[in-house]
Amino acid sequence: MECEFDDQYLLRLRAGHRETEEHFYGYFRPRVLMKLRKGVHPGSEAEDVCQKVLLTAYAAIRDGKGPEQGVKLPAWIFGMTRNLVFEWYRAQNHRPEQFDPDDPGGYDVASKENLELDRINLEIVEAVRNTIASMEPRDADILTAVFLDERKRPEICEEYGIERSHLRLLLHRALQRFKTIYRKAG
Repeated sequence: MECEFDDQYLLRLRAGHRETEEHFYGYFRPRVLMKLRKGVHPGSEAEDVCQKVLLTAYAAIRDGKGPEQGVKLPAWIFGMTRNLVFEWYRAQNHRPEQFDPDDPGGYDVASKENLELDRINLEIVEAVRNTIASMEPRDADILTAVFLDERKRPEICEEYGIERSHLRLLLHRALQRFKTIYRKAG
């Protein structure tokens, strides 16, 4: 199954479509685990929180309480992951300020699974960079400002001398072009 989160994907999840459920678990489990291993101690604790994230997300989606649009699914899952990391810290009497995403948290950095995830992440980062580099400069600048630099929309509007509604349109078009180029690069 192609990794495209659209409204049909959400409908299939809500309907209990077996292949979509397997894809959901197979796609998000390694990504959520990787994020959790940076914020939660290794082993079963990260695995337990991962299971909680995926089960909570799946239950919410089945109950119609998940994201309304399929394209928002990954951000929604990763937001839930972040919230559960903070919940885990509160339960463990840790302060979230102690969370250092660059600290491996005591897990074996050189394990096969971690090396494989790191390799996959590097490939994804490289593919995204190459895609952005091949885009028109204005599209690349807008995507970089919004998603990589995480600049505020009013600041971007001021820089380009445009209204917020026009930025929304430019961003939408830039994302469509990005998706087209990214898919062609395969």
